[in-house]
Amino acid sequence: METTMEETMFRGCRESVYLVLNRRIFVDLTRKLANVIQQEELMFGIFIESVITKDEDCIRSMANMLAICIM
Repeated sequence: METTMEETMFRGCRESVYLVLNRRIFVDLTRKLANVIQQEELMFGIFIESVITKDEDCIRSMANMLAICIM
C-alpha cells in the first residue's frame, strides 16, 4: 500500500509536534528538578550552619523540614 504525499507530510508534521512537546516536557521537568535540588541544598546549608552554632530549636525544625523533603 502506497502512501500519498499528504499522508507522508502529515506523519512528518505529527512527529515534529511530538518532538517539540517531548522537548518542552523534558525542559520543564529538568527545571522543576533543579529547583527542588536547589531548595534542598539551601535548607541543608542552613541546617549545617545551625549545627555549627548549636541552635537547637533551629536544628529540630530544619531536621523536620529536611525529613519531609526527602520523603
